[in-house]
Amino acid sequence: MPDALSLPIIDSHVHCRTISSVSGLMKILEATNLRAMNVASRALHHSMNAVSLLAKSQFPGKIYYYASLDYSRPQAMSGEADFAGHITKMLDMGADGVKMFEGKPSVRKEIGLPLDSPAYDDFYEILQSRSTPILFHVGDPEEFWNDDAIPDMARKSGWDYTDGTFPSKESLYREMDGILAKFPKLRIVFAHFYFLSADLARAARFLDEWPTVRLDLTPGTELYGNLRRNLRSAREFFIRYQDRILFGTDNTGATPEAIENNKKKV
Repeated sequence: MPDALSLPIIDSHVHCRTISSVSGLMKILEATNLRAMNVASRALHHSMNAVSLLAKSQFPGKIYYYASLDYSRPQAMSGEADFAGHITKMLDMGADGVKMFEGKPSVRKEIGLPLDSPAYDDFYEILQSRSTPILFHVGDPEEFWNDDAIPDMARKSGWDYTDGTFPSKESLYREMDGILAKFPKLRIVFAHFYFLSADLARAARFLDEWPTVRLDLTPGTELYGNLRRNLRSAREFFIRYQDRILFGTDNTGATPEAIENNKKKV
């Protein structure tokens, strides 16, 4: 059996907010012997499209790039923007796929559009027709809705969903089901294991129902703990769906050097 570090591993889920972070990502890539990284932009972080595309152009074959939609104009929030036209331009400019951050509860609340809104139909139709991969964040760790269990990190980050003004986890799943019902051939990778690591039976049913979707292993605060509590079932799940689980880390390239450089620019 080959050594793990000799395998051609691609990190399918990293982010790059600043130009100085690009070098940090490359240091991680070289230190871990990764073959490549997929740098995903995120909705409401408008500069990430440009930075991520720059990273790909600087390191072709080492960096791939997933574009995000632009909500910087008021008509986007009201669902009147040309989402399909925007993403077509991004793909033609060199994007390899699309990152949807719209399913994170805080972002979904800020944007206000349901994930299965008709405003997105032409956008999803373009992605389905072109077989464009989508990295989709839908939900969050279940404890973020539980006032007795939410970690301090989540509160400080603005991910406290306990006041009733944020969409519930189940409502986000229903919206996602609405998308897949209309566009069943979308090639979607659900980030963070679709936040179903505490319910592997449900995760299995979901994968069985939608054969073009995948899960990634980018950890939330809950992933490893949930899997550890049910090791036998987790092992069986990973063996059964080994071709539909992607490796990801959520790394940002924010090395101590990059962080220090950013501080100097402020």
